[in-house]
Amino acid sequence: MIELDPIIDTGPARVAAIVERSLASGASPALWFCGAKHPLAILVRHNGRTQCFDAAGAQIAPDELERRYPGQLARFERLVDAP
Repeated sequence: MIELDPIIDTGPARVAAIVERSLASGASPALWFCGAKHPLAILVRHNGRTQCFDAAGAQIAPDELERRYPGQLARFERLVDAP
């Protein structure tokens, strides 16, 4: 599942990660669960402008971020710009 992590207010900027979360479970013979969370992109909003970076730190164009993770940029901007 791809989600927007909670937004962090750093003072002059607001930052959030787009992450992929996964959960697996089974029983063989004991019940087991395993979870993971991996960052996919970092969004930084400063002075009304959003910058997007991949997990390795390379800048991503907003249209490329939208192609990879539909709706996440608009959601981030809506949340950080809310009063």
